[in-house]
Amino acid sequence: MDALPGELIGEIHLAGHLVTDDTLVDDHGSRVAPAVWKLYDEAIARFGNVPTLIEWDTDVPELAVLLAEAEAARARMEAVHA
Repeated sequence: MDALPGELIGEIHLAGHLVTDDTLVDDHGSRVAPAVWKLYDEAIARFGNVPTLIEWDTDVPELAVLLAEAEAARARMEAVHA
């Protein structure tokens, strides 16, 4: 992430992934994992208030779950830039 030029970061996409025995599959089918949230925290600390998209394309849950993920991203951004 340190090698990315900040001025080129226009949007961050977050998504869940499927864990198999030996692979992580970017399937956009679950909540954002704690390790991904940690990377997101580092990204917004480095790049600032970048628009963020929660991607969820498979096994779409109830709207409340989707809104909770969006709120988690918003709260993290506010905490970093308070």
